[in-house]
Amino acid sequence: MRFALPDLAAVARLGGAVAERLRPGDVVAMSGSLGAGKTTLARAIIAALGHGGEVPSPSFAIIEVYGPPELRLPLVHADFYRLSDPREVAELGLDEYRDGAVLIAEWPEHGGGFADEPGCLSIALELVGEIGDSGRFAIVEGGADWLTRMPMSDIASVTLPDGADHFLAAAGWGGAAVEPLIGDASFRRYFRVRRGEESAMLMDAPPPAENPEPFLRAARWLDANGLRAPRILADDTTRGLVLLEDFGAARMRDYLDEWSGDEQEVYRAAVDTLAELHRLPAGPFPDYGIHEYLREARLLTEWYCPAQRLAVDAAGYVSAWESVLAPMLPRQRPGVTVLRDYHAENIMLLGGLQKQGLLDFQDALAGHRAYDLVSLLQDARRDVSPALEAEMIGHYLRTTGVAREEFLADYARLGAQRNAKIVGIFVRLWRRDGKPRYLELIPRVWALLERDLAHPALAPVARWFDANIPAELRTAGGGAFPA
Repeated sequence: MRFALPDLAAVARLGGAVAERLRPGDVVAMSGSLGAGKTTLARAIIAALGHGGEVPSPSFAIIEVYGPPELRLPLVHADFYRLSDPREVAELGLDEYRDGAVLIAEWPEHGGGFADEPGCLSIALELVGEIGDSGRFAIVEGGADWLTRMPMSDIASVTLPDGADHFLAAAGWGGAAVEPLIGDASFRRYFRVRRGEESAMLMDAPPPAENPEPFLRAARWLDANGLRAPRILADDTTRGLVLLEDFGAARMRDYLDEWSGDEQEVYRAAVDTLAELHRLPAGPFPDYGIHEYLREARLLTEWYCPAQRLAVDAAGYVSAWESVLAPMLPRQRPGVTVLRDYHAENIMLLGGLQKQGLLDFQDALAGHRAYDLVSLLQDARRDVSPALEAEMIGHYLRTTGVAREEFLADYARLGAQRNAKIVGIFVRLWRRDGKPRYLELIPRVWALLERDLAHPALAPVARWFDANIPAELRTAGGGAFPA
């Protein structure tokens, strides 16, 4: 599972929880970029096993050995970063040291990998760039034996934010069972809180990296206007804690993965929800203006192009976008509420396919009615066929009575702008935040971008792409990145 460690104290708590459950012969394989905290976690484990002195980094010696009587069991701490060939592990005599000992392996991939060994617990650490060295995500993988040794409740005790017990007690949920849920690209964390047959969701949005107030404002506005956002049960904005209504586990994405035959009905209901939202005057949100559109579009030239080592005309890129977006701006006034991340992973199915709950709307703005439709139908994480996309656009136009040709041109404009932004964001998540899994999503997004660029309304931006992005990268769906 993937969960957040908001500070170094949480890293130490994770180390202590792992140490309590180690047995002779176990392997703790720690991966992550330089500075991600592998050695910090290793030191926490070794200290929790009883070592009271200094724990030197084994980056030079490669292997450091510890044992009883100081530790409760023998332990080998290895750092394989400097190895160029996994066969060098045998030359170090590692097998001799490992007899009956725990192995803590940093950079395990350089040592040949250990994931297939019985008793291996793999921990990947990811830095969170927005808050420097203090915050990390951890991805923990282990076999069935580790599920028994370290259940979800123990992970919750490691990661539960400071003050959460008092907050839950004040909200009437004292003593409730708490279990962490898998996180997303942000530093927000979620826990399911259970009290008998009842359940709620605890959101941890720790300042200064996160601020729950925009979420609270949007949730209350949506709820007051008949849309199904989670109801707020309690909040403490100074700590970043919010207790929410639990929408359950029936997420649109997961449901359609299993019941693809219901795709048309589910997407139609999602479009109807947007149409209902767009009948309302825009909520109390900032305008989605030209400066924000351009800031987002520039993420492609700021992150994707340097990663591909492309020298591009950045000023011409902005100028092309200004000319493309200018005709659209008058049509988005006075605007509708734009949720900005309205797609299959942020829509919950509540007691039937027609009743849908909304998630992830804290960045809402007042903008163009086409934006969230693009977000839904040009999904970065799920394939939506061109036929279904066209059918759902037609359903939206019939439901709202919006003029077709102008709307389709604006839909293409916003589709290209959004997809260019997402390519930049996914590269940033890889290069800055150490999250390479987002790279595999870029070919889908790039293909959507190419489709949008084919619309005549995008001609200036399309010409810029033709002049600045090599054809071999575009036909390869964004292309592989240089080492």
